[in-house]
Amino acid sequence: MATEAFRPSRAKRLILGTMRLHEIDRTVDQWLGFFATAFRLGVRTIHSSLEYDSFPLLREILGRLRREHRDVEFRHMVKLGDPHFDEESFDAERFSARVDGYRSALGTERVDDVQWMWRGGLDADGERIDRFRKAMDQIGSAADKLKAAGRIGRLFCFPYTPGFAEAALDEQAIDGLAVYRNAQESDYDRAIDRAGEVGKPCIIIRPFNAGKVFEGADTGPTTAIRSALAKPAIEAAVLSTSNIGHLQQLLRVI
Repeated sequence: MATEAFRPSRAKRLILGTMRLHEIDRTVDQWLGFFATAFRLGVRTIHSSLEYDSFPLLREILGRLRREHRDVEFRHMVKLGDPHFDEESFDAERFSARVDGYRSALGTERVDDVQWMWRGGLDADGERIDRFRKAMDQIGSAADKLKAAGRIGRLFCFPYTPGFAEAALDEQAIDGLAVYRNAQESDYDRAIDRAGEVGKPCIIIRPFNAGKVFEGADTGPTTAIRSALAKPAIEAAVLSTSNIGHLQQLLRVI
């Protein structure tokens, strides 16, 4: 199924990262208020993973939101590896089952953006890319079926390496890239530029590099987020924050 062509825009957005929810001393009631407020400020997408220790807490928060804040309905971006580290090849049935596992766990009909990863054989990137290319008909068919059924929206590739990112951009079934980018990490800038050239969006992860961009530099959050989002092909950044004031500040400047 063809995906609507992406056209680079100056409009940017933030996606709420949830990896460290469980590390913050906050009750479920307090998290409920935070998520509801973030939604009403304009944050519409949550990034999560079944691999995160925070996932059970996120499920509890989402369940409460559905019952107590009917107007709050987040979109979802999830991490999904297939093949995983201990798996050598892509399996369409397993991939579909993993998507449905997220749909059930998150209580949603559709996973809007899948951050998909070919993890098998990270120590041999050339071989990994070759296997990926050979499996593309199967990957594309599996993604198209899920899109046609309304079970997923877009398939973003988290490549692990710039070489894999370049290979992914060649494939029609890959709707865009999800990559690290901040003032200290620019390895994917060439791939991001090329994504814009071929009409595919990018979502960046770790825009503050876990706070490292502020160490020994006269850089504040607003400057850092603007810098991270600067390239036209970038449509959004996954940002982990628990502070509404900081979130409001960043939403005003992107």
